[in-house]
Amino acid sequence: MKLPPLQGNFNQQDFFIFVACDSQYFDDFAISLVNSTRQNTEAGVHLHLFNPRQDQITHFQNDRKISITYEYVTTENFAKSTENLEKKSLDPSENFKISRSLNAAKKGNDVDLTERIMKTYFACARFIRLAEIIKNPQSFFAIDIDAIVRKRISRPEGNFDFFIHFVDGKDPRFLAGGIYFSDSLNNLNFLNEYKTALTQE
Repeated sequence: MKLPPLQGNFNQQDFFIFVACDSQYFDDFAISLVNSTRQNTEAGVHLHLFNPRQDQITHFQNDRKISITYEYVTTENFAKSTENLEKKSLDPSENFKISRSLNAAKKGNDVDLTERIMKTYFACARFIRLAEIIKNPQSFFAIDIDAIVRKRISRPEGNFDFFIHFVDGKDPRFLAGGIYFSDSLNNLNFLNEYKTALTQE
């Protein structure tokens, strides 16, 4: 996968909160999230933005605790992926995957399958960008942009490199909406391995 150039700056030295969003989600949630961190924590915030407007890039420029990186992609970047996915739909063994993508597109009010693929890119690329901006072991809490911080964030109990919520039961899965990373070398290695897995052709 070829990514567009990474722009902006990362300047978080201590524990920080990491969020990523596109321009619409920025308008809907970013200011509320940042205000909630200002009121309830001492943590810095790093935002990674997809297709931001100039006013969004500069909105927090006077706040030294907030840093921003960003990139620009369009649905044209994903036309080939859509074409490949539609070809696979002719294979009965791939039909289930295709139907899940189409169902997600419908639920997300996406214009078409290409827009759904672009949103999937957003969800994955945030972790690729994390691996690119973090050069040394550092603790942070990666959360969804529509979250609100209600109190100081402290490290969960237990001797683990990172904490992620697991849903057990009929549809078991890990939820990436909130992942706490400790400042361990293992986490740095994990992020780089995950980046490699996500970017390989």
